[in-house]
Amino acid sequence: MKSLLLLSSLLFLFSCGKEQFGTAAQQESSQADALKAFHQASCSSHTLIKPKVDILYVVDNSSSTYYLKDSIRDSIKNTVNSVSKEFDYRIIGIPLIPNQKNSPNSQFEVLTNSADPLPSGVYPLNSANEFFFYKWSPPANGQEYGLRRITDFMSAQSSLFRPEAYHLIVLISNGRDTEVEVAAFDNGQTKEAEPGIFNTRLAAFNDLKSQLQSIQLRMLSVTTSSSCANDNTGWLSSELSYRKMSESLYETSLATDSPIRKDKYDLCSTSDIRNIYTAVNNSIKKILIPHKYQYWPITFAENNERVSLDDIKVYKYTQGSVPVLMSPSEWSYHEHTTPGPLNTRIFPTPGEAVSGKHFIEFTTPLEYPSCVQVTSVSKTEYFGWVVLPRPAKPQSLVIRVNGVQIPSEAITYNPTPVTTPTNIKVQHKGSSLYPEVKKTGYFIKITNPAYYYKSGDNVEVNYTPDAI
Repeated sequence: MKSLLLLSSLLFLFSCGKEQFGTAAQQESSQADALKAFHQASCSSHTLIKPKVDILYVVDNSSSTYYLKDSIRDSIKNTVNSVSKEFDYRIIGIPLIPNQKNSPNSQFEVLTNSADPLPSGVYPLNSANEFFFYKWSPPANGQEYGLRRITDFMSAQSSLFRPEAYHLIVLISNGRDTEVEVAAFDNGQTKEAEPGIFNTRLAAFNDLKSQLQSIQLRMLSVTTSSSCANDNTGWLSSELSYRKMSESLYETSLATDSPIRKDKYDLCSTSDIRNIYTAVNNSIKKILIPHKYQYWPITFAENNERVSLDDIKVYKYTQGSVPVLMSPSEWSYHEHTTPGPLNTRIFPTPGEAVSGKHFIEFTTPLEYPSCVQVTSVSKTEYFGWVVLPRPAKPQSLVIRVNGVQIPSEAITYNPTPVTTPTNIKVQHKGSSLYPEVKKTGYFIKITNPAYYYKSGDNVEVNYTPDAI
């Protein structure tokens, strides 16, 4: 009897063991990869054109230059090297008093870095070291009519001076224009030689300015100031001729770089001479031509199929400002399918060609100094399977996506483990199966596309593992 009772108890345990000792309920949580952000920022460009600057050196060659110290001569000569290399310059040198009576305006030398052709028969010097300073002997006879000398030469050799350029005259003399200014008293005071003659010379300069359409016409007078007129270095001052003309031309030039000295420099000061171009170089600006763009490359989309072309956003800004989102009416996506690169720039010439397929096309061309920021995200990925690491009882499965349960009739459980890595992505709403996301384990198929989960979604599975 006892044996029968023990046998019955053992049979009961074996028959009910799977049900009584099943594994406890489990929960698996995962998150699909979030969308990847893409970003690029770049700025439009421009072209800087060297400004055309024509400089006429008019250098004293009268007998009074005997008193000029070598240090002053060297300082004057070195000013040529101070002309900004950022200029497209043409430097012409002439003596203050011409030696040739029959053709007084044919004696000159030219130094240039410009590609603009010189007049026929004019050949430039090879370097500033060859420039003429003080190598022409003083004329046997000659009056120092410096202001007339300048306008006569520029009119006679007008082809040397380019229209619509900056025109600078550097006059160097330790004397004065004796046609305009004469000594009035023994104490060194001076007066105009004839009333109105200065104005006649000034009118001649203004006529030249008009004919040449000068951006600026200025005369930098490197002459004797009243403070050193008694020094033989500064033979005579020129307050009513050269220095006065410099001031008059400066005041009508619209320049702002020399408000105190007004283009008047002291021949007696080597430091003053060395600095004659400091202000001028800073005041003459390059010509800036802004570029205009019809297209803008989307660089992060090239060779990257994960980029969503439907989620592109375009922002416009300038350096130092906050990007502002552009309206969809201001741009569109452009797919470049024609062989060869695409010219993104349309002004001043077509250019800045870019090879690629993906571009922004602006409704109104983008112009310098605007910058562009383009953003997007990866394409939304959709998933049609949930994978468990262990078998589950089908009736125990509860799947929630972002806290919302998927109906049981929308899922199918496969009790057979998948041992070959298999892609769990599905094609949905234009998404791609690539790059693949491969898994192994126990697959639960979502049969209704309305319940597919996507990039960034949280997936939670509650289930009771099936006994092994």
